[in-house]
Order: sequence, then C-alpha cells, then structure tokens
Amino acid sequence: MPRRGRLPGPGSRYAGRANALDCPGGIGPAGLNRRSAAGEAVRETLEKRRKVVMGPVCKIMPQEEWDESIGAGKPYVAVSVADLRDGYLHCSSAEQVPGTLAKWYSALDSVIVVTVDTTRLDSELKWEPNAVGELFPHIYGPIVPEAVAGVAEMRRDSTGAFVAIEKGE
Repeated sequence: MPRRGRLPGPGSRYAGRANALDCPGGIGPAGLNRRSAAGEAVRETLEKRRKVVMGPVCKIMPQEEWDESIGAGKPYVAVSVADLRDGYLHCSSAEQVPGTLAKWYSALDSVIVVTVDTTRLDSELKWEPNAVGELFPHIYGPIVPEAVAGVAEMRRDSTGAFVAIEKGE
C-alpha cells in the first residue's frame, strides 16, 4: 500500500496515478463524482465562470480620463486610486457593468464605458476573484487605442439610473 500523500514508486501497480491527497481538496484527479450534488455544484460554478470569462471586457472611466487618453489617441494607463494601488486596471464584463456603475460610480453623472478587444491588447489580462469570489477582468498594463472595440457614453436619466446616450443628445 502506498504511503498517504505520496505517489507510489515506479514498480508499483499504482505508478503514474495521482493520489487523491495530492489534489486540491483531496478529490482525486477525475474530480468529484458526477452523480453527487457537490459535483454538480462545482460543474455549475465552473460553467458560470467560463461564460463570464468569455464575455466582453469593459473599462469604465470618467469623461476626463477618456479625453486625456484614448480619446486623444494615447494609451489609457492607471490613474484611479484603486488602479494605482492594485497595479492593474479594474474592468468588468458587460454583465457586471451595471453593478460596477452602481457601486463605484454613484457620485458621477456621466461616464464612458470602453469595450476592449482583448485579442488586441499588448497587456496581460487576468480574470481574478473579488472578495466574494466573483471573477472580474484585470488588465496589467495600458489599454492601447487599437484595442478599443466600442465606446458608450452613459448619463443618468431622471430616475438616477445610467443609460447609454446617442452622440449629440
């Protein structure tokens, strides 16, 4: 019998197999049992994360930051206190934008939402969990103007909610 927590030697009938104790949570290399409720919950969580990770990446910024960077044909670099403190650009998926606006931009009446083509970024993109485990995109470096796939100006309506506006309104 192999010792716990170690792989058996090359002559053993267990050679080449991973020991469940060597895997995170001790669940073994094949993951949780497909029929278990825990296994189903893990698969659902991974599927949700996969869908979020594959979605568009958006950077929200005040109009002034847009005007001084991408709007002027220059790369957008970290200027917010949070971006400078953490060393990356905080971004959101398209689905996360309303929540991000409500939580972090409540003091502003208008913002620019830039949709980033991540295939054209020169900087590294990582999807990392926030304090409650929700994955958010973080860009480790500038957003070059060539990576901008779309721009939406958003202003508050009469109810206080952010809505996209057409240019010239």
